[in-house]
Amino acid sequence: MNSAERLTEPLLRRQRGGELEPVSWAEALSAVAGRLQSLCSRRGADSIGLIGGARLSNEDAYAWAKLAKGVLGTDNVDAQLGDGLPAEVVLGLPRATIDEACAAPVVVSLSGDLREELPVLFLRLRGALDAGGSVLVELSSLPTALSAMAAVSLRYRPGDVGAVARCLVSEPGAAPPAAIDAAALERARQVVGGAGSRGSGVVVIVGRPSLAEHGALVAQAALRLAAAWPEARFLPALRRGNVMGALEMGLAPGLLPGRRRLEDGAVLAASGWESIPPARGRHSAAMLGALAAGDMAGLVLVGADVLGDFPDRTMAHSALEHAELLVAVDTVLSPSAARADVVLPAAGAHERAGTTTNIEGRISRLGQKLVAPGQCWPDWMIAAELAARLGRDLGVSGVTDLWDEMERVAPSLAEVTRAVLDGPAGRAGVVVPLAATPLGRPGTRRVRPIDPMATPGIEAVERQGAPPRAGVAEPLGGEQ
Repeated sequence: MNSAERLTEPLLRRQRGGELEPVSWAEALSAVAGRLQSLCSRRGADSIGLIGGARLSNEDAYAWAKLAKGVLGTDNVDAQLGDGLPAEVVLGLPRATIDEACAAPVVVSLSGDLREELPVLFLRLRGALDAGGSVLVELSSLPTALSAMAAVSLRYRPGDVGAVARCLVSEPGAAPPAAIDAAALERARQVVGGAGSRGSGVVVIVGRPSLAEHGALVAQAALRLAAAWPEARFLPALRRGNVMGALEMGLAPGLLPGRRRLEDGAVLAASGWESIPPARGRHSAAMLGALAAGDMAGLVLVGADVLGDFPDRTMAHSALEHAELLVAVDTVLSPSAARADVVLPAAGAHERAGTTTNIEGRISRLGQKLVAPGQCWPDWMIAAELAARLGRDLGVSGVTDLWDEMERVAPSLAEVTRAVLDGPAGRAGVVVPLAATPLGRPGTRRVRPIDPMATPGIEAVERQGAPPRAGVAEPLGGEQ
């Protein structure tokens, strides 16, 4: 918060190869709006993309999603930087809470080393295992901090996670993939079988084990377990701070706030969403590839440093080199922001109010502790002012307006009003969706739930045993 590298005023590069110069907010926003309008006119909204949002509050993420999808009309939006799991799988699988995971008779770990990535969850699970209330089955290519407490650990070769999941849920006697100990596999089947054939006592912790393990392969394995254990619950182990809130607010291709699909976007028209992207957009890797190839022209980075965070630095560097327009919204001048045409200074985590969502879907209040330095603005305000210069009105003047609209339009937030968040029930956070109103409201058309089995690209993994190629843009499946 007190870093000497903090951005305190907007910066503008007036010409290619020139230096970033301090300017007023009015000049910076007008420059961004004018160039975005020019790109939309010349090359269409699909030539523009937005990467980031996992460092923001839920309200900030919603404002950027509404600007990108409801104003600009682009679905090239992604809060994950090539290191997560498909959003449909994360949001569509039946969710477990952390308490349920720690109380489950059987916990199946299909993730990385939780001590290194989600240490509080690691401590909770270790306590439950030490007390003897839960049994752990670990699916991992390498030993982790929980391996010593696991009833059985299935060590697989990188890329074999789907085959291991298939063998775990198949009938005894099925041949395991190479490097899997047959006796350990039979022991794992016995442990899981003790929780019930439909998985009623099983919680699966699913996350990306490493960058070498493609997210689609892990998603395929999770979907195999979900199909075989229809009563099992899943706890996503995603690393980024508020990535769950960002996905919930629609910062993912093919999705809209509240776990809506693009096909359900017509109901947002009454809430100021004047346009909905006509087709599913690109994820982060596909956006960077399209920029490098000249198929896209503009990129907005929202609290994201693709040169530092994206797994393929060479691709990220090429994408930024070829972008006609690069806008960075950040708290510091990161390596990516230093290459931007326009840099907009944003308020940090303790300098703004709002809400955040953890991995189990628990929404908690964020209180502003500090005043943002210089001319830093909260992200929702930047998005609202930019929309105004694009000739549109986001219809909000503060975080309370944003939450009221989010609760009204997002099915997964139904009946989670500000009064609920501020009341006794909200002191420890509120898990969404509420059990009484799952993805809908009494008296209104219920939104079709996301079908994780229809995640674009997953069928390609099933057929070929390889990750789907970047840019697959198939629609989501039908009714669940």
